[in-house]
Amino acid sequence: MSSEFQSFPRAQRHGPIEQILTDIFVVYGSMRMAPLMRIGRNMVICRDGDRLTLLNPIRLSAAGEAELEKLGRVTDVVRLGFFHGLDDAYCVHRFGARFWCQPGSNHYAEPSPDAVLNEEAALPIRAARVITFRATRAPEAVVCIERDGGLLVTCDSLQHYAGPSRATLVARLVMRWFGYTQATQVSPLWLKYMRSAGGDLQADFDRILECEFERLISAHGALLDRQAHAAAAQAVGRALGG
Repeated sequence: MSSEFQSFPRAQRHGPIEQILTDIFVVYGSMRMAPLMRIGRNMVICRDGDRLTLLNPIRLSAAGEAELEKLGRVTDVVRLGFFHGLDDAYCVHRFGARFWCQPGSNHYAEPSPDAVLNEEAALPIRAARVITFRATRAPEAVVCIERDGGLLVTCDSLQHYAGPSRATLVARLVMRWFGYTQATQVSPLWLKYMRSAGGDLQADFDRILECEFERLISAHGALLDRQAHAAAAQAVGRALGG
């Protein structure tokens, strides 16, 4: 790898690229938070012809990038969540990609956006719909891909944690202490930070639940590959008291 990339955070542990739908792929990665504490982190890859769009991007190893480039060329990088963005600048610089994010999504100040992520955004993803939260303290969005039964791609809002985990035992114990006790749930830490006085998160989630989706994948956890809409609706009800 060229020395020009040495200033960016290094690639962390991740698995291979896995196909989950036609032209939709996922990489299950991880992120070291502290000694003995590593959490899972996921990237979704959407292919349109030879164009690739990265949702919740993560830096891959050299072998992972070689695998990625067999799928096509990375043209677009999309930040969905306010707290994410560690590898956005690297991915934009490495692939010469266009960067999308919401106004004010600047927890990571770089890179500067090339395109605004809003509900009118024309992402290069077939049958994709962007839904933005309107009542949160900081920007957050989801993408619903309304084909092949539907796939909801989130960042930190709705998550699913059943099945194998790339989190260490320490991380899993800490997460449980913070309230991550359900298979599918609204992230407790996300909710605590994002919920503003007088903000109507129920209306935001209702707009998301208007979409049809059989599957759910977030920036953390695992793929929920069946009955995701019902599980998401129950999770919202538990979190918001609906």
